[in-house]
Amino acid sequence: MPYQKKAAELFPTSPVLYNIAKIYDTLDKKKELLSTLDDYMHIVSSKKSELKEEELKYPEYAREKYEEAKETGKTTKIDLLIQEAFSQKATQN
Repeated sequence: MPYQKKAAELFPTSPVLYNIAKIYDTLDKKKELLSTLDDYMHIVSSKKSELKEEELKYPEYAREKYEEAKETGKTTKIDLLIQEAFSQKATQN
């Protein structure tokens, strides 16, 4: 895990935080999982560029886990982020 955390520090926009979250989910460490998802969503929402289609699975995963944890405010933010990504893609086509 130390290597994954260091990679997340060096490359915060890569899927490393998603991978760390999946590890915490597998280990049933909900607090660490949600904390990692918070970090990931902060980075994604502050990113200037739009989400690519293949990157949408990461916020969708975060939404699912926040929903399980009954964090509805966070699921709403993710819904808006995903909707924005789809609307940007539609205007490009």
